[in-house]
Amino acid sequence: MTGSGAGGGSTAKSSTGSSSDVVMPSYVNASSSGAGGCSNDQPDPSWGVPNGWVRPPGSPCECEIYMSPDAEHMRAPSPWVGCGDGCFELVRDWSNDTSYTFGGVHGVSQSTSRRIAYKRYLTPTGPYELQIVRLPENIVVFDAWQRAELGPWFVDTLALSRDRALTQVWKSTDNTAKHWNLLYALDPSPAAMKASLVYDEVVSYLELETAASADLWAISFQPPHAWKWHGSAPSNQLQPGYSTPGYVGGLEASGPNLFFDTHTSVDDIMVFDPVGGNRKLVTFASAQVGGACGLRTDGKDMAWYQGGPISGKTYSSVDLVAAPFATFAADIVPHVVRPAYQNFLDGCGGLLGGGYHLSREVHDSGANQRVVLTRLSDGNYWILAPRPGRNWAELLYVDAEELAIVETLTGKFTHGDWTIVRRTIASLGPPRPPGSGFDP
Repeated sequence: MTGSGAGGGSTAKSSTGSSSDVVMPSYVNASSSGAGGCSNDQPDPSWGVPNGWVRPPGSPCECEIYMSPDAEHMRAPSPWVGCGDGCFELVRDWSNDTSYTFGGVHGVSQSTSRRIAYKRYLTPTGPYELQIVRLPENIVVFDAWQRAELGPWFVDTLALSRDRALTQVWKSTDNTAKHWNLLYALDPSPAAMKASLVYDEVVSYLELETAASADLWAISFQPPHAWKWHGSAPSNQLQPGYSTPGYVGGLEASGPNLFFDTHTSVDDIMVFDPVGGNRKLVTFASAQVGGACGLRTDGKDMAWYQGGPISGKTYSSVDLVAAPFATFAADIVPHVVRPAYQNFLDGCGGLLGGGYHLSREVHDSGANQRVVLTRLSDGNYWILAPRPGRNWAELLYVDAEELAIVETLTGKFTHGDWTIVRRTIASLGPPRPPGSGFDP
């Protein structure tokens, strides 16, 4: 779905006051939908909202979130500067305060067209600005404004995939949050994303993970340990997906398929689609035989961690395994890519793209984590080290040419000096062959 909302709905005038229409889902009350006629359609100038910005389609009159309606109204992105051979870093040029500067960072690459979403904290108490930029051109394709740090209205990126961005506008009230989850088609025009309301419900659960594709999006939450899903058409109903007395996570959406981990007596990888439902994809008769987790895919290849047998909470060996894309267990043709540094399977994942797998691997011995880039074709790998005095944080994307990771002085997303670092794979030097160990 691109542009305005698909499916049956009522039509209301845009809050910009222009002649263009905004199509609202049928469950939205147009009289309070933010489609015009609200006293704050034009925000108080003291809020600092850029001129010409509008409230999200389908939001109530009380909403204090604003979005750029088109490319002409978007603010400039932050620049990138060189940081060595094949290295580029984002310049934090929006605030002089170093105590609280950013959050909500996501990244994705489709071939060599890349997107990064981040929330810039313009001052420690607000306003905050959420931007999605397209690289390597560094063009802003989505821009939103949050009035204050403590709300009560907030805007966040929940998921950024190759063909969708899922952005949440919500209000916090007495331990519940009213969510306006808006689904955006990535770059439907050369200039800007288009906002369409697809979901509206009062919820009180704790969201854990979100994954999105052009066909569906899903949210895992607790309690209970479960996930629910939503199709691309507007609706205020989440559909039941899967629940377990153990743990469910590791969501990965690709087309109409959702891959996920289940951790009960056995660590399994499962897959769901709206027609076939849930089925086991990589599974074992018992944990003494083996387990698997963390499947990632770009729609061509897929890779995951697989180990066995288990002793306590760890496995005697764990490997990174890959296969061509498949959604039925009988169709998987797996091969071991390399031995892994990680020795357990209740928290694994990573990113996959362009024939490479980027992951953060942890050993239960308490030794430092390893950020590992692996070439799937031969299992050769690089152990990536941050610059002196810095730490790796969120992994953002990898493709055939480059990768991106958040780098920070403190190792915390929201405090201290930070940047996003992009590195070309060609600049990393020669890789290690499989089985060469993980000493830095």
